[in-house]
Amino acid sequence: MAGTSIRIPFDDADADIIFRSADHIDFRLYKVILAKASTVFRDMLAIPDVNAGTGEPQIVEVTEDANTLENLLRSCYPVKRAVFSTVDEVLPVFTAAKKYNIEVAVDTTRCAVEDLAEKESAARIYAIACVHELPTLARRAARLLVREPDFMGLPSVPLELHPLTPGALYIFARYRNRCLTAVRDVLEGNFKWLWAGDHAYKVQYSKKLVPEGVNSWIWYRCSTCSRNPFEEITITTPSVFAKSSTIYPRLWWTYYEATVKETLLCEGLDGGVATRKALLDQVICEAETCSTCAPHARTHLTVYAQAMEERIERAIDGVGCDCDFK
Repeated sequence: MAGTSIRIPFDDADADIIFRSADHIDFRLYKVILAKASTVFRDMLAIPDVNAGTGEPQIVEVTEDANTLENLLRSCYPVKRAVFSTVDEVLPVFTAAKKYNIEVAVDTTRCAVEDLAEKESAARIYAIACVHELPTLARRAARLLVREPDFMGLPSVPLELHPLTPGALYIFARYRNRCLTAVRDVLEGNFKWLWAGDHAYKVQYSKKLVPEGVNSWIWYRCSTCSRNPFEEITITTPSVFAKSSTIYPRLWWTYYEATVKETLLCEGLDGGVATRKALLDQVICEAETCSTCAPHARTHLTVYAQAMEERIERAIDGVGCDCDFK
């Protein structure tokens, strides 16, 4: 037919059916292979052939373009499989695979979308996952999205999220709020963790219930450099003769703590905030101007920052994301 060409390697002369793409490219195929690959194809082949008796193969016009159709057929035909480098390349094929109910193609293209997702923005991947009902991918994208500022309010919502249903946006908003609560719980529990957490600097008590190593972190132990007069901590020994003492953390540490909290609650829920090199270098540089803090500041703050990052990430990981789009 004038205006059409044949796509290699789907150019067998003895083919008994032709799939014609939306951009007028012919694919010469075999009915038996198509019927085995897809129940939809099998039903299409049951349509009466207008070319019957002419000696010409049956022609079926499809709505996919030639590139999409070729990559789709490569997934279920005895030829070399398609290789995708971007989500934009694989997504039309994944959509066509679902349309024609080609199970092997659905599986391979879904895996390709998931493998290539990290090359795209988390917002776009979340939108794609919701539209195509890919809950595992949606959870992965949502986990990355909570690291971004809260963009759920207009006009800052990314364009990729605009087509989503209110239900899909609500799922993410609810998940983000739960992650925020989990992070706040970590931040509010810092004092208890500092004194009794699973680390080398927790408070130990002697047989007489007298605390040993109280103020074990250098920012509590030091009484030389500037303190934060607005943040006092009262320590009470756990005995019948309980005694209390008040200590003040050093100003450089409270600056670090406040910066991490502000960044987490305003910019995004990413435990990596606690270990940002620029912040640590700035705070340690200030701490090392104090002769008492200098020998220990880098080690203590690094240990604390790494533990804080792990606690935050573990708390977020513990939040479930119910991505059920049905």
